[in-house]
Amino acid sequence: MRVKSTLLKPAIIFIVLVWFAVAGALKYSKTSSSHYERALISIANASLSVDIPLTRAGFSRGLGGRDALAENEGMLFLCLPDPYQKFWMKEMSFPIDIVWIDESFTVLGVTHRVSPESFPDVFTPARPATHVLEVNAGVAEKYGIATGAMVFGLGGDGCR
Repeated sequence: MRVKSTLLKPAIIFIVLVWFAVAGALKYSKTSSSHYERALISIANASLSVDIPLTRAGFSRGLGGRDALAENEGMLFLCLPDPYQKFWMKEMSFPIDIVWIDESFTVLGVTHRVSPESFPDVFTPARPATHVLEVNAGVAEKYGIATGAMVFGLGGDGCR
């Protein structure tokens, strides 16, 4: 009996440690890293590192819950499910510019300096948009991101 109880305690400790490791990995996988892909794009006079949502959860969360973005960062929503997709500032803690982009990656317009305090208001493009880029407030103006600018660095066949 003495041998069995000696082996039982390390086995239980091992199982508990494995359980915590698996639970931690599952929690980590549900954070932003698994919901986004990172890409480098060029638009007007800016080069930006953007997160692209890959899942419905990533798309819904967007930039919500983040404390800040670096000046050269953004979020790019590709292939919107609705050409007049609504965007809001839920759980946002910093203002942004919303850049509305068509299927040929040409900027249709910019909604400047959208404040977190605007929630629950929603923002939609003036014309049908296929993609949206969110950047820090003031970035669009600083780098000349305006109607007619092109987004470069993304390949693919478009949204089908």
